[in-house]
Amino acid sequence: MRRNAVVITAALLAASFVAGACSDDSDDSSSSVAGDETRTVDRSTTGSEVDSAASTESSDDEVATGLERARSEAAKYSETPTDLGAFSGATPLPTVPGPGRRLGFVECPLPTCSIVGDGVEEAIAAVGWEFVPVTYQAADPSTIAGAIQQDVDYIALTGGEPFEYYAELLEEAKAQGVEVLDSFSAHEVDPDGTGIYSCVGCVPFYGALISSLTNWIIADSGGNAHVITLNLGGLTLLETFNPTVESTLADNCPTCTIDLVEVTATEFGAGAAPGKVVAAVEAAPGESYLLVAFGDLGGGVVDALETAGLADKVTIVVADANTSDISNLEAGRVAAVTGNATFVGGYALVDAALRLDQDVWDQATLTEVLPFQIWTPDDESIEPMVDFGPQFRQLWGIE
Repeated sequence: MRRNAVVITAALLAASFVAGACSDDSDDSSSSVAGDETRTVDRSTTGSEVDSAASTESSDDEVATGLERARSEAAKYSETPTDLGAFSGATPLPTVPGPGRRLGFVECPLPTCSIVGDGVEEAIAAVGWEFVPVTYQAADPSTIAGAIQQDVDYIALTGGEPFEYYAELLEEAKAQGVEVLDSFSAHEVDPDGTGIYSCVGCVPFYGALISSLTNWIIADSGGNAHVITLNLGGLTLLETFNPTVESTLADNCPTCTIDLVEVTATEFGAGAAPGKVVAAVEAAPGESYLLVAFGDLGGGVVDALETAGLADKVTIVVADANTSDISNLEAGRVAAVTGNATFVGGYALVDAALRLDQDVWDQATLTEVLPFQIWTPDDESIEPMVDFGPQFRQLWGIE
């Protein structure tokens, strides 16, 4: 075995819990929010932002071409994935993993984090290692550094907070000669600088996920959608959300318009997101699509829209669905969601740790897109997770 390793799993939106507890931001967001400064972006121009919801005419050919491109891109992710994507071509481990290692996992109290944790725990059990729960104080980010002091060989830490939250942990990890793996974040991969060796489910993955849902909206609307986005400020990966939606609309839907709704961590913790969405839908020029940046962020939104009598005015689409989103999808209250990737991410992190242990680490593998799927209520079978475990275990020589 090599030296010990620390695995930081920045599971998307554990951050909302930690940032909400630790942030000293106010309720004022620097980005526009519904009911305050909701910003409308005109996509009938070159993609630059203008303060008008009106769109100039685009040629029929341009609209038709963009619509066809959107349909094609959305279709790529509408079928159930059957393999591990980038991992399908990975080299099997040279040695079957043995027992004796312990992995500590720090899990935030949000559904997204627990799904990643389920993947990590199942994978750890498969290789015969010990899974050790680790806790920290959400109100004190300095306690994240204390996770490395646990009597474990690996630490999987949920959280997508700003980089400075991890600075002390990363410095201590480098001092001890341990490798650090990140996930579901936009932190810089730089072993000699940040101390992060690679990133699971990060910018390339999230970009593909959000672009696919935006293209689904374009296709479903026939190339003429008004899109309302719901995002959470202050998290590294989510900083890529709005630009991805905007650029996809600019490329494939010149007649589409967009309102950007953003909540701070403080507002999210106070339950303000549903009210801001209701205000945005009320102010929209007509029927709209709501695109939620990740499942946990949209808690209470469906109920709030129904209570306000606005359910028929908006089509809801959710990235990175949690179990509530799946239930709403099956009930026809949500039109489309993406799923699968967070659980796979847990397995992928264990795969990375095993490869570092055996000196066969391949950095390129974990910068690829994890398998995911767009589900709609029309799908005959909606499974929270395709069982990719056997394929990973075959790579590890244990199945």
